Amino acid sequence: MAAKLPVGRPQKAFTAKQREQAEALSGLGLPHRQIATILGCSEPTLRKHLEAELKSGEAKATARVAQTLFNKAVKGDTASMIFWMKVRAGWKETSTVEHSGPDGGPIETVAMVDRPPRETREDWVARRQRELDAARLLLAPAAGVAD
Repeated sequence: MAAKLPVGRPQKAFTAKQREQAEALSGLGLPHRQIATILGCSEPTLRKHLEAELKSGEAKATARVAQTLFNKAVKGDTASMIFWMKVRAGWKETSTVEHSGPDGGPIETVAMVDRPPRETREDWVARRQRELDAARLLLAPAAGVAD
């Protein structure tokens, strides 16, 4: 009976140096596709074999940034202090606007009309006729003026 040959590609083996490199690059925020390109493998292979290193690199980088933020806040950097209190302590900025009339009573409302009141068709025709008559008088030649 013949021996069975292995099916598929051989499993990718990463060296200790490549594992450290993947962790460091992940910590710098490089996307997985770029790390895979540098290490000479596909993204799925990278995630399959170096998942722990990728997660560790991201966590270590976040910890370094958090430490820097914390140090700045403790030393008195106002922006860092505000950010820390909003994110970590649940502080928030709110503004409330209250409207009231005199002595805290209700506000007086005034109806603002930006168009003339509605008119009936008959009113419109009469108004329009008056406007046309006035225009004719302005345009009519003056009496006693020779051409």
